[in-house]
Amino acid sequence: MSLQFTEILVLRGEKLPLCSLPLEQYSGSRDSRYGLRGNTALERGYTGQWEICDNMLYLVGINGQFDDRSSFSVRHVFPDSEGAVFAEWFTGTLRIPMGKRLKRGLSGFDTVYESDRFIAVNNGKVESEWVVTHDVPPVDECNQSDIPDFLKTQKS
Repeated sequence: MSLQFTEILVLRGEKLPLCSLPLEQYSGSRDSRYGLRGNTALERGYTGQWEICDNMLYLVGINGQFDDRSSFSVRHVFPDSEGAVFAEWFTGTLRIPMGKRLKRGLSGFDTVYESDRFIAVNNGKVESEWVVTHDVPPVDECNQSDIPDFLKTQKS
């Protein structure tokens, strides 16, 4: 599987990658019910743009294409919307990767970075926020005792 494009989250005026898919809770599982044109790096066929404002999560944009190459937007999911849509359907944890990539995952959303910011959301309202730091030492700092004997260099 190719690394997947992340969603985008604007938080405190900063544009950040978002490794969560809040729209999936609204529109159901990752199916092709919209007939979106995907590719190996965007299997879901769209990218969502999100913003947290006054501790509330909003969908502010969607970029995608239908199979006929016409544009897919927020209006296709929320026909009555006239701007940002309050994500009252979403309850879960948003993950924002931060820092350098330490270990590549299969999809990108499971890639390990130096740290992750998590934001707990309940019915579209932010409840809490925290950061987790990941400490993965470079290979050259591994303790020799952690390496299996058959991999150790033999000295004559």
